[in-house]
Amino acid sequence: MGANGEKRGTPPQTAQRVKGSSATGGVPPNRVLIVIQFLQTVKEYAAAKVCPGRTIPVPECCPKCQAKGEMIRWGRYKRTAKTGEKKYALEIQRVRCKRCGVTQALLPNFLHPYRHYLLRLMQKAVWLYLFVGLGIERLMGRMPLGGPEPATVQEWVRSFGYGAGYLLLDMLRRFVMTLYPESEVTGRAPPELERSRNAEELKRSYHFCKYGEILYARKKEVEPKMSFSDTDFFPFLIDWLQRQSIPPRIFWSPCLGTTPTTPF
Repeated sequence: MGANGEKRGTPPQTAQRVKGSSATGGVPPNRVLIVIQFLQTVKEYAAAKVCPGRTIPVPECCPKCQAKGEMIRWGRYKRTAKTGEKKYALEIQRVRCKRCGVTQALLPNFLHPYRHYLLRLMQKAVWLYLFVGLGIERLMGRMPLGGPEPATVQEWVRSFGYGAGYLLLDMLRRFVMTLYPESEVTGRAPPELERSRNAEELKRSYHFCKYGEILYARKKEVEPKMSFSDTDFFPFLIDWLQRQSIPPRIFWSPCLGTTPTTPF
């Protein structure tokens, strides 16, 4: 039961993990994503006369082979971004490494790789489920009109539980405890999560967020002039993963064959 005695909507239980490649992080070997912080909103990005990816320097270093000075622009592709109320058509810049031949996409950080809805909306749904204790039915009342279907939100919750809880928590905890050994997270996850079918993964994803909050707070301390808001939290975590040479994803569907089966 969730808040106010509501029965919690839960993602369907994954009975068996589908084998995938943990060596490539679930990404085809000839394609890599680079998440870039653009200063525009999604509306401004979509309205730009020139693809914003063409106005920034290409990455200095290839994230695949680490070669420096070998990156060149390599065309663009179209994709959509959904806010719920609106759908925007975006152009995404591609780059290519002349050394290893891998093509990469410069994805704006208001999106999550391989997802159409804005990352801030996905963050809101996960937060309401994990921290506020809303079941899927009540959670949907907080989603924008024209937004995701309940099954989509259920899939977000399940994929976050698997990605953040199973694949990424241990790595993040080791990183935080190495830098800040006094920062062990000891509190229990909300009891409502016990009634979810993938309860263990969701409880671990709750602790992933708590360790992420520690990192986030430390960054605010050392860079006080930077602008931080609640919606910057998941983009911050994705940027941190990318800096650790880990695929910049926190939502991993356990049902896909390309999803890793062992933690990072």
